Amino acid sequence: MLKVFLKKKSQYVVVGIRVVHTLTCLLRLSLSVRTVTPLRCNGQARRPLEPTGLSSYMENSRQEKVQKFEEFVDKRLKPDLLHAISQRDKVFEQQKIFADLRRNIENLEKNSVTSLRTLVNLGSEVYLQAEVENTQHIFVDVGFGFHVEFTWSEALNYIEKREEKIARQIEDYTQLIASIKAQIKLVCIIYYVFINSLIS
Repeated sequence: MLKVFLKKKSQYVVVGIRVVHTLTCLLRLSLSVRTVTPLRCNGQARRPLEPTGLSSYMENSRQEKVQKFEEFVDKRLKPDLLHAISQRDKVFEQQKIFADLRRNIENLEKNSVTSLRTLVNLGSEVYLQAEVENTQHIFVDVGFGFHVEFTWSEALNYIEKREEKIARQIEDYTQLIASIKAQIKLVCIIYYVFINSLIS
């Protein structure tokens, strides 16, 4: 692609490839030529071409493209990846809580426990002994600070449904994380090819 830049007063001409102009001037330049000789047009010598004109423009253009690659990875893809991993970790924590609760209820049913003594966390690692006189009904945290009273069988049914939903959420986040990682890898490959093309 031919790119010509004209400065109004000084009328410098910066050309990116070999050009033949047959109207009034004959300009022959090449990017491989580092030194620039004075040009003549209509028998009059003109000031030499600025050697940094095109190369400076191309260098700025390259730097902008490289910067866009880096910004897209650092400011868009990596934060999205960290957020998705963080959200999946939270879902993993919920999965563990419900798995522990299900296991405890199953142990209560298996051992026919009707009452028990336990330690209640009051906060700041301070525990208090408590006695549960009737274990047939338990309160389960259903989210948003609400607790619902369930029997053992009702609690197990609720936990089963929640675990199914949690499993789907984990699968969705895992697919999202894999997709973002693939995008980062693709951008890095394009970036690598782009840099090699500049060097060569």
